Amino acid sequence: MSREFQKTAGAHHVLTVYDATDFRCIFGVNRGEALEISDALCLGDSYRLEMHADAVCLELIGPNPVNAECGGYHLAGAPEVSAELGPSITMMTEAGSLTKMRSLLIGERCFLLPLGDGDLFAPHTIIDQTPDIAPLPLADPTCLAFSRGTRIATQDGRLVPIEDLNTDDTLLTRSGRAVPVRAILSETVPAVGRATRVIIREGAFSNEAELVVAADHRLFVPARRRELDPSGPDRMEAAIKLINGLTVTAYAGGRNEYFHVLLDQHEVIYAEGIPCESFLLTDATRAGLSDDLAVQVTQSGFTALHTPHPATLPLALRPSPVAHASETSMRVSSVG
Repeated sequence: MSREFQKTAGAHHVLTVYDATDFRCIFGVNRGEALEISDALCLGDSYRLEMHADAVCLELIGPNPVNAECGGYHLAGAPEVSAELGPSITMMTEAGSLTKMRSLLIGERCFLLPLGDGDLFAPHTIIDQTPDIAPLPLADPTCLAFSRGTRIATQDGRLVPIEDLNTDDTLLTRSGRAVPVRAILSETVPAVGRATRVIIREGAFSNEAELVVAADHRLFVPARRRELDPSGPDRMEAAIKLINGLTVTAYAGGRNEYFHVLLDQHEVIYAEGIPCESFLLTDATRAGLSDDLAVQVTQSGFTALHTPHPATLPLALRPSPVAHASETSMRVSSVG
């Protein structure tokens, strides 16, 4: 899913892609095989993205637009690693909706960039493969999180429907800090692809009421939930990754109104008692804002960019709690 932007010299592209090998043929000539951008790809074969597939965030630097050749993309921070644009694939679902994907070749690997709305976990039949020299978008579209009626915990102990929150409200965060609401963002979008509804049933996470969020919205998963990952640390996990077919399910189709909470920092807040991330505003998500959302952010007066919550980062990039504790101890000792 992507939105087109005007490209400038050396533009920075932040894109969510999938490894082509995570698409498996479920019907046709190549049944059982991974999707491969080659002469072996057969029109009429049906593919589906495997549920365990991890999205990959690619940061690319684009070519100079005055260059007639549609080449020159390379990995940000690694100009020697080029990213070549491959053909576009058009696929159709059983219901007749179309999904287009761009292919990107980086070294020995092929990645697929979804364009437009589409549920990649549903079966898709390939109906076309054509060369494509159009420039890449700058970023994925920014998707909001919570469905109407979701109750958010405030610092004074209330559970307030998200659409009723305003800048007079102060929210409770997992760190225990009380933070004021800067703005409530909202948008109605097709409930497919990254915006597919994920329904978390009552009791699935000790929640007393059902929670409905967009598929790519991240929930805070504590390390103690051993059934998810025996060796996993505290982390943020996309709702789509928590689907088990019983207490956490997905429902695609139609349109859904989503809301999000903009705070001064990227925080873990409580939605129906479940710790979830607040809205994350970065260069990438700002570039992916729809015109309507961009207006809402501007009207809020918020001009800064967020630093991602530590739980969203790989372990190697997280602040060290030991180091932090040592620094605090030294400051206390020096004061004493």
